[in-house]
Amino acid sequence: MSADLLRTVPLQEAADRLGVSVRTLFDLRRRGEIRTVTFGRITVVPLTEIARVLTPVDGPVDVTGSSDEKKIELFPRLTA
Repeated sequence: MSADLLRTVPLQEAADRLGVSVRTLFDLRRRGEIRTVTFGRITVVPLTEIARVLTPVDGPVDVTGSSDEKKIELFPRLTA
């Protein structure tokens, strides 16, 4: 098992970090848009999955306020 897989958070904490409800997190999991790991009756989310979801598809976002700003979608990987 990968060491990254051992760095996990419970569903509630993952939902809080992503800014969604636990129900939405279950829907994302059902649609295959986020990976979870289940150990017996405990389901957790690897931190690498949270980072993957929060990483912009087009790379880092310029937050300096320049005039050539792009519209930023929340969870761009999940809306495609």
